Amino acid sequence: MSIIAALTVGVILSVFIGVASLMNALVSFPIQVYRNLREQERVRRLSRLFIPSPPPEPLEEDIWDRHIRRMEEKKEDGQED
Repeated sequence: MSIIAALTVGVILSVFIGVASLMNALVSFPIQVYRNLREQERVRRLSRLFIPSPPPEPLEEDIWDRHIRRMEEKKEDGQED
């Protein structure tokens, strides 16, 4: 009889602890994720403010684009004279 009572109490206690752990995980995990995301966002903003970004590289002009532009400039200069 005492074995059955001990098993019953043990099962009830383990179910209660399992449900309590589940509730704790369901509440604390999303809060933990939210705090981590806020911290990452804060670090990202601070790094964007205090770490200078490299200057933008000028667009490389293709050799043929440059040639065409020069030819058009020469053509326009020739017409103005």
